[in-house]
Amino acid sequence: MPVIVTSKKGVISVDSLLENSPQLIGRVETLELEQFLVTNITEWAEFAPSERKACLQKLLDAYNELIDRCETDPSLRIELK
Repeated sequence: MPVIVTSKKGVISVDSLLENSPQLIGRVETLELEQFLVTNITEWAEFAPSERKACLQKLLDAYNELIDRCETDPSLRIELK
């Protein structure tokens, strides 16, 4: 099943579009970005609360590596505090 990961506003928009396409109802899932990230980090941490921060840090490290390699604006980096 295709999954669209988007903003809260995007979920509302996609769901509205899907309502107008009855053949797609139940065939496309929409998730809010925050929900998607939390669900995946929790799963990667094997549901252990003590491991969540380390998993999030790994994700941010990978993201920041991409920013360093591909972007010219370092303000796109994310730091975990």
